[in-house]
Amino acid sequence: MLFAPLSKWTSQRCLKRYAQIIRKISKQQDIYRQFNQSQLIAEKLSLSLKARSGTASGEVMLKTFALVREATRRVYGIEHYDVQLVGGCAITEGHIAEMATGEGKTLTATLPLAVHSLNQRGAHLATANDYLAARDAEWVQPIFEILGLTVGVVTQSSSTPERLRAYQADITYGTLQEFAFDFLRGRLKQSQQNPTNSQASQDSSLLRIESPFFLLVDEADSLLIDEARTPLIISLPQEHPLYTEECFRWAAEMVELFEENLDYQQDPQRRILQLTTSGRSRLRHLLSAETLKTLTLFEAEEAILRAINAKLRFTRNEHYIVADGEVRLIDQHTGRITTGRKLRQGMHQAIEAREQLKVTKPQVTAGRITVKEFSNRYHYLSGMTGTASEVSAELKSHYSCQVISVDTHRPCLREVMPLRIFATTEEKYAFITDETKELIQRKRPVLIGTRTIQHSLSLSQHLQDSGIEHTILNGVQDQDEAEIIRSAGQDSRVTVATNMAGRGTDIELSQSVSESGGLHVIGTEFHESSRIDRQLAGRSARQGDPGSFRQLASFEDSLFAEAWGEKVAEQLFASAQKGFDLSYAVRLFRRAQIDLERRHQNERRLLFASEEQRIKLNLDLALDPWLNTLD
Repeated sequence: MLFAPLSKWTSQRCLKRYAQIIRKISKQQDIYRQFNQSQLIAEKLSLSLKARSGTASGEVMLKTFALVREATRRVYGIEHYDVQLVGGCAITEGHIAEMATGEGKTLTATLPLAVHSLNQRGAHLATANDYLAARDAEWVQPIFEILGLTVGVVTQSSSTPERLRAYQADITYGTLQEFAFDFLRGRLKQSQQNPTNSQASQDSSLLRIESPFFLLVDEADSLLIDEARTPLIISLPQEHPLYTEECFRWAAEMVELFEENLDYQQDPQRRILQLTTSGRSRLRHLLSAETLKTLTLFEAEEAILRAINAKLRFTRNEHYIVADGEVRLIDQHTGRITTGRKLRQGMHQAIEAREQLKVTKPQVTAGRITVKEFSNRYHYLSGMTGTASEVSAELKSHYSCQVISVDTHRPCLREVMPLRIFATTEEKYAFITDETKELIQRKRPVLIGTRTIQHSLSLSQHLQDSGIEHTILNGVQDQDEAEIIRSAGQDSRVTVATNMAGRGTDIELSQSVSESGGLHVIGTEFHESSRIDRQLAGRSARQGDPGSFRQLASFEDSLFAEAWGEKVAEQLFASAQKGFDLSYAVRLFRRAQIDLERRHQNERRLLFASEEQRIKLNLDLALDPWLNTLD
């Protein structure tokens, strides 16, 4: 191993040790300043030999950091700050580096990627989406090229030859999902073809299947914790009476005849849905009318419950959009539109039927793997994020990664303004309008964060009616994201965004904006995780810039319904309209958020436990032996 296990080190001991290393890095860089490019490459090759032999790991890291720092200076005229070197040390040794938003994690990542690429066994950086993967790979490529290192990038649109070239590069950028799906595809191909077949070997080598080496996860709390509640699945078409187009369209039409509490009941916390005696009676009557003869009573009940579930749990412009005649899911963690992903067990087709679109062929699981299982296959796993301390225990338990909190390069000047809670959404929107008007009169830009696309559209309409010019960034315009973000820090600019603007993006302030108080960020409601709220707040006052943040909420927000159900949410809303105590309301919202976080934590724990049991029973990756038609 290149580095020793780190469980014996506390965070403070690590930081003290890194401070000593940083001083040596600066001295070593002074030596490399005298080198030409050929000499830099020769030095890199020498370090690569040492890395592969497993000797002098401390020297390898120190000198590689100095090489990368010098290469960055030559390409961009900048050098890694000391705090970025600290973060690089932590990541290189298998930690999660907690670095505040805006501290330059993209540049920090070049350090551990260079070190671990020296083994020539693959160094992968997994980021939140294709846009960030392609953007970051393009930016760092000139730095690595000076040292003779190659960079590849994998996106959803990448062809198989492009993926192969990307994985053969020294350093590969992509999303965690694409890496995992390529891993699954390779295993499925491997299970269907003769292992001695050269084509099978090429397919399975996409992700160096047997011994993946180093994985650096950007926004580690989001990818390793938030998105870990759902296993990654590859599917194939499913044949069953319950999965015919006729069945889906019948259920979508009949579901409107069933009334909540009268014909069906739900437990939102346990996500249990069942028909009542009245509902079953209504269903028998519908079947006796010979509207659908192909289903048994049991199958018809399952079809109706599936349609009801789709109606209750999935809302247009919140969980999905309809574009080009297709249902496209919205990533609830990033606010982005996903492509190529579908809901399982006929739920996607139930939504298509409800939206009166072409019903696609349902899928059956061909292979699956959890985020935890996939990530832990790497010899080295590490990460970086702005918000890890809240989930440090989970990261340590599930991934054996210790969180190291890194100081900011400059003191944070963010002003956190008093939290405001309103009874209704309309009152909240009126306050946002008034505060926004006041700020743009002072030439300050405003970023308004919303939870869903639907909320961003509703708020946009309200601002438009009030005569406030603004730009929307909610995943639908992701091709224009770079330009929208680039201009969001200009004088009097107003941007309404889902939480996709909260991760991996930089808002640069003009000089006049810095002088007038900086960017003001408004959180329009509490997210399901306090870490997402903290990420949004981190959009302002970056790198010592001025800025401010205000959190808002209303009793019509979806948080109460998600945590405690619609009935409790309606009761709280009715009570709030008569008046409420602010301190009590704050406790209610915090309690709901904590309950949701705890529920999600339990979901992860149960998923990981079940997957571990599956592995013990030799159901590795749930590969079905009858699959022989995978493209």
